Amino acid sequence: MSILLQISISNRAQALTYEQLHPEDWIKDKGAQKRYRELCFKVLDWPRDRDTSVINSSAADCRKGNGVVDQIQTMLMCLIMLFSSDFLELDDPRRVSSVQTKYGALLYRYLKTKYRRDDIGSRASKVALAKFCQGMFVSSMSREMREIKELHWKNN
Repeated sequence: MSILLQISISNRAQALTYEQLHPEDWIKDKGAQKRYRELCFKVLDWPRDRDTSVINSSAADCRKGNGVVDQIQTMLMCLIMLFSSDFLELDDPRRVSSVQTKYGALLYRYLKTKYRRDDIGSRASKVALAKFCQGMFVSSMSREMREIKELHWKNN
């Protein structure tokens, strides 16, 4: 009998909660702390498969783990963010932006194919476009989260 079975620990990875990563007073400014939390749940919620939109989803939905994370969607968004030339001094920013655009187009094509498979008919393109547009906010929300951390960690 394996040691995992003996001590009743699952071999499945367990997700950390927001509270485990961010103690109650990790930022003194309560408004900034609340905004950071909202942004965090919106970013985490975007690649989940369900009908609710990122903008309208609640933090409670995300805490409950509703929806399955789409790994392909997540990876494509990571690549889009990786090839962002925003706020960087690059020798050839157009080349980097070109790669980012290609991943963006690939994400949009993937979403169109994905929602066409979900049998929502003529709405597939609209749903895919809405999901894509919401995804484009992930980068700006992530940037805002970083700015909140940088500003408030310096002040703590």
